[in-house]
Amino acid sequence: EQQREVEAQTWLRAGQMAQSASVQVQTLLAGLDYTLQSLGALYARRDRAAFVDAVQAVQQAYPVGTVMQVAVADAAGNIVYSSLEPQGQPRTSVTIRDREHFEVHAQQQVPGMFVSRPVLGRVSQRWSIQLSRALQRDGVFIGVLVLSLSPDHIAQYFEALASGTGDVIVLLRSDGSYLARSQRQNEVLGT
Repeated sequence: EQQREVEAQTWLRAGQMAQSASVQVQTLLAGLDYTLQSLGALYARRDRAAFVDAVQAVQQAYPVGTVMQVAVADAAGNIVYSSLEPQGQPRTSVTIRDREHFEVHAQQQVPGMFVSRPVLGRVSQRWSIQLSRALQRDGVFIGVLVLSLSPDHIAQYFEALASGTGDVIVLLRSDGSYLARSQRQNEVLGT
């Protein structure tokens, strides 16, 4: 009887922890998707000053390091704006044409926000989850807006949630790719 009670309490706690983690991640992603939509509308209007101001506001609104970069790739996949560069102008030629988070929009496979596997950034040189949306002007594909989300931000939340329990909380894509993990995350990113 005691063993059954312990098992029931363990499953209840695991379910509550999973629900809490799920709600937090859903809320974060919904907010970031809204952010991408707003930034995309500003960019499509060709109001560069308003776009740059909005990018800065986004980076200040989230905890430091959460939004690692906001970037824009043109229709050919070339980075034409990066929040990591002075005035947003890339110093070197960088392309994301071969990256999944560009291809799905260029090939019109995803109508809304896309969540990539963690990738090692070509500009930031850090692991990040790429949240992307197609950019359109007058119904024509003009590129992709990318927001680089730190997997460490999510992992830190998971770690705090599981603190002192020895439990591991993992966020996976439907294809099994790790997005974040409460323990030993660096061992699994990219797998």
